[in-house]
Amino acid sequence: MFYSYILGIGVVIAGLDAFSIGANDNANNFANAIAAKVITPFQAVAIAIVFEFLGAILVGNNVAEAIRGRIINVNLFSSNPALLQLGMLCALIGSSTWIMIATRYGWPVSTTHSIIGAVIGMGIAAFGSQSISWEYNTGRGLSGIVASWFISIAVSGVMAGALYLVMKFSVLRYKNSFQRSLVFGPIVFGLTYGIMVLALVWKGTPKLKLDKISDNEVIAIVLGTWVCTSAATYLWVSLPLYRYHWLGQDLRWIDFLLGPVACNRPVRAGFDDSHQEALVGKGLFNSELDDNFVRAEEEIAAHNAKVEADAAAAAKLAASETESEEPRKPTATDAEAVSALTPEQEELAAVKAKLAAYEAKNDTPRKVYERQWREDFRNASVLGKAYLLGRYFIMFGIDGREITDYNQGDRAHLAFAPRHEGRTEEMYKSLNVITSCIQAFAHGSNDVANAIGPLSTIYFVWQNNKIPGASNAPVELWQLGYGGIMIGLGLWFYGYNVMRVLGNNLTYQSPSRGFCMDVGSAITVIIASKEGFPVSTTQCITGATVGVGIANGDLRSVNWKLFLRIFAGWIITLPIAGLLSGCIFGFVAFAPSAAFNPTHV
Repeated sequence: MFYSYILGIGVVIAGLDAFSIGANDNANNFANAIAAKVITPFQAVAIAIVFEFLGAILVGNNVAEAIRGRIINVNLFSSNPALLQLGMLCALIGSSTWIMIATRYGWPVSTTHSIIGAVIGMGIAAFGSQSISWEYNTGRGLSGIVASWFISIAVSGVMAGALYLVMKFSVLRYKNSFQRSLVFGPIVFGLTYGIMVLALVWKGTPKLKLDKISDNEVIAIVLGTWVCTSAATYLWVSLPLYRYHWLGQDLRWIDFLLGPVACNRPVRAGFDDSHQEALVGKGLFNSELDDNFVRAEEEIAAHNAKVEADAAAAAKLAASETESEEPRKPTATDAEAVSALTPEQEELAAVKAKLAAYEAKNDTPRKVYERQWREDFRNASVLGKAYLLGRYFIMFGIDGREITDYNQGDRAHLAFAPRHEGRTEEMYKSLNVITSCIQAFAHGSNDVANAIGPLSTIYFVWQNNKIPGASNAPVELWQLGYGGIMIGLGLWFYGYNVMRVLGNNLTYQSPSRGFCMDVGSAITVIIASKEGFPVSTTQCITGATVGVGIANGDLRSVNWKLFLRIFAGWIITLPIAGLLSGCIFGFVAFAPSAAFNPTHV
């Protein structure tokens, strides 16, 4: 057992690094589902703690080994293994410091960039640039890892956008979208569960012997899951929903359990089927477009052109009034131009007016809540004060007001994304919950390595006093589980800083869109984890979000200013984390030591 104090400090700092990963990266993943009102912040935390832990335990070892041994040449430390211990500790300190700073200000940076930059900075400070594996090396060196980051953005964006387009042109854009979703929904359900099984069996941890399953067996298992789940969903979900929403039957809870063998029920009181009259006789293949899409595809361009013309006319009018001594009075034409707004633009104007009123009064519902809390605290007994303090500390990070009442700036891009039929979106809420679980599982399988990769190296050197090899240094289950739990806690207590900045700010969110984003991102991360590439889950979910936004059919439905700010954060993360780690390592490793006095040489 060598340098136990480095191991002790390393365990604490690795936990802090995993905590910051949960607060930043994990918050990126759940911001979409929370913005779409599919899950609450509390439900997001519960999902994260369970599935981050499972993802870390079952699939996390492959990427942890990549973080540990493929970025720097660890053989350079063979004469002094304890120096590698110290270097990994400094890398964890540099990475966690930068992520916590970024999270405090709501910057959704890449934690994968951060730890890799920190390891590079430590390696250069120790042995110079020759210690870094710069080459591509069939995707195994640093160049291959960096290339996988940019490839992952494109892949996740294309996959998510393509899935949304398939759903859009087969289900969502039609007036009978709910009827169509009852048929196509089970297929998508089966796909979702197939992806979850794929994540579990494709490349699991060797200790559970999941890595012994052949690729052919994996394909058979996934396809079997897809078919069986689709059939079960059709019989026990689609049929009862059809009977309840379309036929108006008064179903009991047991009728949903009985599924296809349930008896017919009487029509419930107050059921109104007038909305179905236009669809009678046309059935599933009615091709009449939904009103939202008719307006979106045929009229929104005309509205936008008129709004732009009105804006130009208003600017010209303002310029002429500036030059004139007496400002021109508004005319009926001006009033008509103001009234020619789409419903989304009118709603956006109302939201902006409300936010401006809050800002003018320097007041928000969150501040009203805090003022009430302080008043209750002053009037409470000693036990009451302890209860209020504990509850405030535990619930603050998952209080919806801290996320939804945040002034999120310009959201004009929301007006350019068409809305879908409410009942259809309701069907995708349950799917979005499942995909949130898959996303948390995929995140745990990939990003737990950002904290546990360096910790596993510290632990191995502490045990053996030698550098870890490619095959003789398995990542311990307790390390993966520890990282998964700390990621969940990071989302719980500090994730609100990033969640309140994303969500609807990047593009319009809805359950169907959130489902496509999660699936596109999760598949990309799962494949990368299987191959051992430490891709950035932040980049994957951002790429998927932008891909779905583009698939709306209007580039203006994406907030490109926010995307560029996020992209800039990715670029600066690697050098900042590397500089922090390198400086800390240089200061500690090469500082004057009481154990070595040059005058005694």
